[in-house]
Amino acid sequence: MPRSSASQRPNHRRPFRSGLYRVRLAIMLPEQALTTFQLVLYSALRTFVEVLPLGASFHMEAASQLTGWPVPQESAAVVMHAGLAVALFIYFIHDWASIVSSFVSILVFRKRPMTLDERMLFFLLLSTIPHAAASIYLAPQIDTWTSSNLSMVLQFGIGTLLLWFTERMNRRRKSLFDLNTMESLAMGIGQALAALPGVGRATGGLAALQARNFNREAAVKYLLIATLPILIFQILRIAPGASESGGVIDSLGWLNATTVFFVSLGSGLFSVNFFVRFFQRNGIGGVVAYRTAVLILIPALLWWIAQA
Repeated sequence: MPRSSASQRPNHRRPFRSGLYRVRLAIMLPEQALTTFQLVLYSALRTFVEVLPLGASFHMEAASQLTGWPVPQESAAVVMHAGLAVALFIYFIHDWASIVSSFVSILVFRKRPMTLDERMLFFLLLSTIPHAAASIYLAPQIDTWTSSNLSMVLQFGIGTLLLWFTERMNRRRKSLFDLNTMESLAMGIGQALAALPGVGRATGGLAALQARNFNREAAVKYLLIATLPILIFQILRIAPGASESGGVIDSLGWLNATTVFFVSLGSGLFSVNFFVRFFQRNGIGGVVAYRTAVLILIPALLWWIAQA
């Protein structure tokens, strides 16, 4: 796709503002549509930075500005979310089978939930509500003062410091069996930081769990399990917009929709497996080092492009 001049280039900034949360995507004209190759790269990047606490919105914004590509449509976002949701379900299929069967047994036998699996859906609901409320009510107001690159960089730096500080203070004395109402609500409040696109949901959620002294295994597992209901919420939220623009399949085409789904699925499985193994071995230090490098490199590249 040839790059247009600065005066003719369409406004495609903030492609995935607030990551999974407040996806405000541009509806593109046919001549501005992404190619299959561009959709593949966007899908792989989107799912990888969504799973890890790397700042999904920051990376998508940087990728858009560095390449000059238009943003993905809402229909593409729906398929990306669906692919990642299926990946998370497959990876944790045994956990979800236990959670659902335990919930059904509560309904059938009308017993009081006692075990972790029997209470897990309630905990996930508590962790999802703050994020959903923030994406609906807070994000539009915050958008008015977070539209500049400087604001995004500052927020990205705050998220990096938040991860580093909570990791240093974490005593790692709690396991997943210590999860309760207050812990799940605290994690949900952390995920509500999705309203700040430079911080992100995964960063805020992981920082909250670290601040509550959860060990690495418990923190990453609950963070990833809690991502699935948020993905479902986002799909239900942005799907009507995709339908108004012609529908998911009609907007993308069968080939592109299938490609985006399977790329997101494969990238999601890889990202989840990588995050689980890497974080348990190395902690958050590698993520903090990467975010610090990006914090220096990306603004420098954007400045250089602006001067060119």
